[in-house]
This record gives sequence, C-alpha cells and structure tokens, in this order.
Amino acid sequence: MKTMEKKGRLEIIAGCMFSGKTKMISQIISQEKKPKKCYCYKPDTDNRGGLNYISTNYGENILARVLPFNAPEEIFRDKEIFTLQKNGTIIIIDEVQFFSKTIVEVAQLLLKQGLDVVAAGLDLDFRGEPFGFMPQLMAAADKITKLTATCTVCGEKANRTQRIINGEPAHYNDPLILIGGSNKYEARCIKHHIVPGKPEIIVF
Repeated sequence: MKTMEKKGRLEIIAGCMFSGKTKMISQIISQEKKPKKCYCYKPDTDNRGGLNYISTNYGENILARVLPFNAPEEIFRDKEIFTLQKNGTIIIIDEVQFFSKTIVEVAQLLLKQGLDVVAAGLDLDFRGEPFGFMPQLMAAADKITKLTATCTVCGEKANRTQRIINGEPAHYNDPLILIGGSNKYEARCIKHHIVPGKPEIIVF
C-alpha cells in the first residue's frame, strides 16, 4: 500500500490590534519541542522592536527572519526549513496582511511540502474593511482563531482597530499602511469605531 505523504495544516490567527496575536505566536513556539522546529518570518515594513524581531505591543520580542515587503516567496530561499519537514517544521508568518497576493500561493506551496503554517495578522484594516489577502487565507485555512481586544471607550469586546492622528480618528482616505502601536492605534468595538469620510450604505 502506498504511504500517503503528510500535508501541512494552515492555521490563521486573526484579530484587531492589541488582541494578543503575537502573544499566541509566542505560546505556540514555547509549546513546540524537538524534533519540531519553528521558523518565524515577518515583512520588512514592521520594524517595531527591531528589524529582526516580531514584537508585541507590550514589549515582548521573538527572533524572526525578515522578508522584503510584497515578496513572501523569499521564504523559499531559506533552504534549511525543508530539511526538517518530516519532523513537523512549523512556519510562522506575522503581519501577514501586509504581503501581496503571492502570500496565498506561498502558503499553499509550503503546505504541499508537508510544512505546517501559522499566519497571524489583522483581518480588518483601520477603515473596518478586509485587510489585504487575509480573506483568501482564511478561506483556505484548516483552523481559524479569532481574537478580540477590549474597547478603549466602553470596555466591551473589540474587533476593530481605530487609527488616531493628532488626537482625532483618521480619515477614510488616509494611507492604508501606517506602522505604529498605542501611540497611533486603539482597539474599538463596532459602535465606537469611527472613520470620517467612509462611504455609507443608504438603507431605503
């Protein structure tokens, strides 16, 4: 009987800022024991905590390999990861929402190599709209973990990221990407998430 080759599993960790996505990555890493090994990657747009680290909003840093923005396929230059695939190597990709469309194909290729992939990122941008290619990744996932934070206004569960510029909510037409932490962003519930200039649906 022909032995079935192992196929990897895709897990998505999604949520707004301050919901604990990177903390969950840290927990996954700490739970893995040899012979399993974790390889962490992030885009070069995120320089919080230093270029070679995945950083939480609370100061915790995780050593990571940096990939050029829009080029997740650079993962395949890291030949070492394929030598350990039979032992269950895990590929962790943080801030996955920043990558281009090729991130979807890259994830599929890694899975076909027998590698497990954990991708973490914002599912909604500061406008409250789907961020990048997160919807496609979530549609292809074997497991999705949706995390929430605490709304800074009312204290209820928050699933949206509020961008604040000079003390005021950012306008809908502001640039999509602006790296920052608590100095630029807050967690908000849908009731208190404000986006001036956002087109509204007229209900008849």
